[in-house]
Amino acid sequence: MGIETVADVASVLAMAFFLALVVERIIQFVIRPLVENAVKAAGREPEKVGLILPYISAVMGGLLSYGFGLDLFAAMAEAAGLEPAAWLTQLLTALVVAGGSNLLHDLWPQGQLEGEIELEIEEDGRI
Repeated sequence: MGIETVADVASVLAMAFFLALVVERIIQFVIRPLVENAVKAAGREPEKVGLILPYISAVMGGLLSYGFGLDLFAAMAEAAGLEPAAWLTQLLTALVVAGGSNLLHDLWPQGQLEGEIELEIEEDGRI
């Protein structure tokens, strides 16, 4: 699958944002409380639960992005004339999705941009 139009790019990014949000919500409302309760039941400090959550999030990001067939890097690499291994682009996609809403904050930093960004869009919709 190639990413050739602005709509294709927007569609892929929207799916990545949605899956990242799903991962974050599952961690926040399901996984964290379960792990905290298990740690408390074992007589340990629940403050250290945060140390394992990124790993659980990474696994969830991998499962969701793989299950949906989402690959943020393959088409961009192909457009640049590169041929990375599929497992690598899928792993990188999993890490992006695992980051939760940080993905949105990483792409759109707070504050004003210093310069203008211009995109050239051809008549057939390609960037």
